[in-house]
Formats: sequence, C-alpha cells, structure tokens
Amino acid sequence: MKKASRISEPSGRKPMRPLTNVFSASRSLSETARSAAFNNQRNTRRAWRNSLVGIKNNTKPLSMRIESLYTDYFQKSSIFLYTLLQIKRGGAASPIKTYIAYEDIIRPEHRILLCRYEKRTDEAFFKFEKEKFFGHPRFKGFFQLKDETKLYMYDFNHLSEDWDHLVNRRYSQASLKSRQIILNHFEKGSSNQNYVESYLFPQKYMADYARLLDVDLKLLQEVGELCDKPDLSKELLTV
Repeated sequence: MKKASRISEPSGRKPMRPLTNVFSASRSLSETARSAAFNNQRNTRRAWRNSLVGIKNNTKPLSMRIESLYTDYFQKSSIFLYTLLQIKRGGAASPIKTYIAYEDIIRPEHRILLCRYEKRTDEAFFKFEKEKFFGHPRFKGFFQLKDETKLYMYDFNHLSEDWDHLVNRRYSQASLKSRQIILNHFEKGSSNQNYVESYLFPQKYMADYARLLDVDLKLLQEVGELCDKPDLSKELLTV
C-alpha cells in the first residue's frame, strides 16, 4: 500500500503547528494566567491587611495628618454655613464677612445667614448678584448699610437641625450630606480641607490632636469635638 503523502498547506498560509505544540502553548498560557491571578489575589490580600492595620493604628497618609494646631479664631459662619450655599470659590465676588446675627434685629435662632459685600457697580458684579443672590433658592433679601456696603440674607430654616448643630459647636453632628458639601468647598488635599475635615469628622483625627495638645485621648473622645464654638461677639454684626 502506498504511503499517504503529507497534505500541503494552502498557498500563503503558514504550516499548521503540531497538536502537541498547541497543547503545550495552551498549558503555558494557562499556567501564566493562574500565576497572575494568584499574584493579584496575594496583592489584594496584602492591601486589605495593610488597610486593617492602618485602621487599627489610626494611621493616615501624611497629607491627611494634622501636624500643627490652628489657633487663630476663624468665622464659623463663613466656614460652616456660607459654604452650604454652594457658591463656588473664585467667583466674581466674595463676602467681606458673614454673620449669624445683626444687632438686636436678627438673632441666631432666626437661622438667617448674613453676607456683607462691598458696594460695586460693575457688570461682573451685577451678573454675579443676579445669579448667586437673587437667583438662589434660599435668598431672602438685602439692604444697604450706612457705610454703603450691602447685606444679603439667606434663609437656613430648611436646614434647621444642621444650623442648630453648627452654631452650637456640634459640628460632627450635622448631617453627612451637609458635612460633605462643606468639605468639598475647599481644595482637595489642601491644609484648609484637612483642618475642616478634622472638625467635621473628628474621630479620624483624635490621636493627632491628643498628641499636639498633650492630653489624654479619652478626654478628647469624651468632648467629641475638635473645634471651638462660635464667638457670638465676632459673629454679630453691629454698625
């Protein structure tokens, strides 16, 4: 019987690889995939374990650590209330100052935020005024003071619980939504944002403050807050 001749490959195609080579290559690829999957799982477990260690030891990236205390008084109504208006930084105008009371006319319990602006007559300010003041859903009205500065008023009764927490030094008890809005107002990763985050989410920073203040950690945990209360003499507008 004549020996069968080898079947030739169609013109222009490479000769077929022997099946043994295909199986070998497939096995090699399978082993590589298994090895990669194993390494991925190992790295995932390591990252998960490290995160648990970080939580246990209350460690944070260096950029999130508080390395020094902020000791100067800052306007609480500006940091914790004006930011809730969600007027973006870098606009055409910024308030000279903000307040939660005006002489004996407006008191903190009225929940009215007062924003004082320089008198301006330029087109950029008129546009800003129309959009951010008159067009704001919480805008209540404005009037001109004796020094010709303007006082714009915003009604916060829709956030009555948050207002009451924030003006009574219960910063960490404001709603999560409001705290996140306040935090997002500041440049991400900046020292300002880190300080504000420590006031709104103090549990993450208790160890830092205990170290800087040289006090027992349990004492701070009992107090529960890391920021001083609003100074009503500074948050009150008198003209």
